[in-house]
Amino acid sequence: MRTSLKILYNVLILNILFNINAWASKGATDSLSVDFLGYQVSVQPFSTLYPSKEGKNMHQLSLEYERWMQSNLPSSITDQLKEIRKSAHLSDWFYYQLIRKIANTVLPKKQDYIGYTICKWYLLNETGYDAVLLTSAERIMLYIRSNDMVYNQPVKEINGYQYTSLNYHDYGYTSEEGVAYTAILHSDHANRNDFSFKIDQLPQLPESAYETKDISFTHGGETQHLALKVSNVLKGIYSNYPVTEYANQFNIPINRETETSLISALESKIANLNQKQGLEYLLDFTKYSFDFDRDTHVFGREKRLSPEETILYEKSDCEDRAALFFYLVKKIYNLPMIVLSYPSHINIGIAMDKPIGKGISYNGKVYTICEPTPQKKEYGLGKMDKTILKEGFEIVHQHLPK
Repeated sequence: MRTSLKILYNVLILNILFNINAWASKGATDSLSVDFLGYQVSVQPFSTLYPSKEGKNMHQLSLEYERWMQSNLPSSITDQLKEIRKSAHLSDWFYYQLIRKIANTVLPKKQDYIGYTICKWYLLNETGYDAVLLTSAERIMLYIRSNDMVYNQPVKEINGYQYTSLNYHDYGYTSEEGVAYTAILHSDHANRNDFSFKIDQLPQLPESAYETKDISFTHGGETQHLALKVSNVLKGIYSNYPVTEYANQFNIPINRETETSLISALESKIANLNQKQGLEYLLDFTKYSFDFDRDTHVFGREKRLSPEETILYEKSDCEDRAALFFYLVKKIYNLPMIVLSYPSHINIGIAMDKPIGKGISYNGKVYTICEPTPQKKEYGLGKMDKTILKEGFEIVHQHLPK
């Protein structure tokens, strides 16, 4: 077994050296252009080889890689990263995806996971964030200082600050219980930015990122068709996005091209309908355009899809459909809404002009229950499964039009 691992290790090292030599042979003036959502980052070849791993533990390697990056990663890279973050108005999560791509170019993840992770840590710190490496005998974990609530990633307190893991998924979401870590961090915490998992705007994607997706569903006994412009590039951006608060999930925007095609298509369908009929149309679109399946079956873990992801994927659960329906009602009708969370379910309450059914009174308004997830029985406005209703609910988010 040890012999096989040693052979694998030597093969990886030879591949890395081959890539470095091939790159360097192009000449010191040549550079590699890395594309991220239409923005380009120029990366120069390296003048020295990567640190040797022979006979060193994870902590020693981390320190050597840090010194290597200080010597070999020019300030021009961090300057370009900062400029793209500013000009593209990247949220912290999108900016982190840019850093991941650069790190994977500098030190490919599949060939050198340790170097790849340290490169991300280094670039985050060099561009103003407070990132920490935690090393053990078997793991190298990347944490970022953040005050956000995150539910499926480890969160640790270090020197009085809260840090959330960014690479927990690389270890298959396996438990960290009993793992002894050594921390590598910076001392100037006060001068660094907190990382936010909130996504309140999206960069403009290049035209080449889009394709047409035909969506069909049944409403009033008739099949409806919508042709939407969608970008599957965003699947990769959100693939490891953690489970955050409902207020974050329900308010992640949809990119401009997809939103324009979606909202205009729906508005043309409901233009001659009254409010009740229009909301019923949006309910049926959300219920029947996608197959139902639980996150654990589709992704192998809990994952709250953004409204746009629900459109991109063929399968989704109640939280995902509730987020999409919430988004559509806000964009088209902009009515007051509440998000109702039950022990086993989630749906929406809307303050309609004329409430339907036994409404829910909250802060002086009466909200009509809306069920955006298909059930064994058809439930229209104001109705839902009584068994679920008896479980009791919590209001976890509210939208009030400005």
